[in-house]
Amino acid sequence: MKAQGDRAAERRREDRALIEAGAAALRHRTNQDRYGGLSHPDAAYALASVLDALSFGLRELPDDVRAAAVAAGVELSKKRT
Repeated sequence: MKAQGDRAAERRREDRALIEAGAAALRHRTNQDRYGGLSHPDAAYALASVLDALSFGLRELPDDVRAAAVAAGVELSKKRT
């Protein structure tokens, strides 16, 4: 039972890191885009804040919401070309 709890805790840490990385990448790109003339970064900053909030409460999230947040974090962490 303890091993299962340890695995769940490790998965939460990994998921949190992925979500937080996505939020950080989104903020970074938005800051860069502002130098390029982006005039309304509010939506991007709002999404990053939502991802941060979701990462704080992973234990309480339904599995589908958690999976969507992790997928968003992974996608946002990808380098743009």
